[in-house]
Amino acid sequence: MAVLQRTIIAILAVALGLAAASCSSSARECNVGADCASGACNLNGTCAPVGDGGGHPVEAGKDVASPKDAGGLEESAPPPDGSCTANDSGTILRSQIVLLAGLHATFRIAENATVSTAGETLPDGSRMWDLTGALPGDTDVLVGTLTTAGAWYATAFPTASYASQLTNTSTLLGVFQATESALLLQGVVSPAGGLTETELTYKPAVTTLQFPLTQGATWSTSSSVNGKADGVLSVYSEDYSSTADTHGTMKTPLATFDVQRVGTVLKRKVGIVTTTIRSYVFVTDCYGAVAAMTSKDNEPDAEFTTASEVRRIAP
Repeated sequence: MAVLQRTIIAILAVALGLAAASCSSSARECNVGADCASGACNLNGTCAPVGDGGGHPVEAGKDVASPKDAGGLEESAPPPDGSCTANDSGTILRSQIVLLAGLHATFRIAENATVSTAGETLPDGSRMWDLTGALPGDTDVLVGTLTTAGAWYATAFPTASYASQLTNTSTLLGVFQATESALLLQGVVSPAGGLTETELTYKPAVTTLQFPLTQGATWSTSSSVNGKADGVLSVYSEDYSSTADTHGTMKTPLATFDVQRVGTVLKRKVGIVTTTIRSYVFVTDCYGAVAAMTSKDNEPDAEFTTASEVRRIAP
């Protein structure tokens, strides 16, 4: 149970779109829309042509991937082939985050590391974070989204989209459903069933990310968790409160990205004991989460400087 309590908040660090990184190579022409004259970077790392798709020229840096109508941004699910076009509109649509089974990316992960969640505040009010440097104990880990078809726990989660390992120090998997407006955590399971299996179900499923994602957006979930943890019947509750609280630039070993920062406070109540864990996830078009910082238990400061885990996308 103690291992499980240290891992669940890490869902935000691994759950988001890995498709762009799974297609990346040293020959990438772009990583974000700002790298291109058209203002749009395709998922395969090539710049979209300067134009609006209909042969009409557009100004460099204009949004060519987020159609608008009189009511604002038009929302839609991503194409079935997993394609995506990055741009710099300041709002991340569901169609700009690819959430599928079978994707992978390399993350550089350190534990018990000194960080600056606050970063550096720039003159325009945005922030800059730099995670390019080495941290003690750094390990490069291939993180993937796994199909749930045929898994021992599949019947318990018939609407799941994929599963993904929660942290580098545990084999437990988060089971996720990607809808047209959110990414939901449905449960936590062990890779194999048996006497010491873990199969925990969240009711309701936890909203780990909500679309469209723009600064100031907030969401929350109060969930009852039921099932088995290491073969032992377990019942407890978790309250998640998330805010897209600021934006800026995140420097990672792979590239520099324009990001929205999502802060989450988890309060877990087991019996009469409540544990609070804080996390920040940095989200960009197409790649999804490119970095994350998770606090130690019961961290009192919103902007903390010691992280139980730090991960950032790497080549």
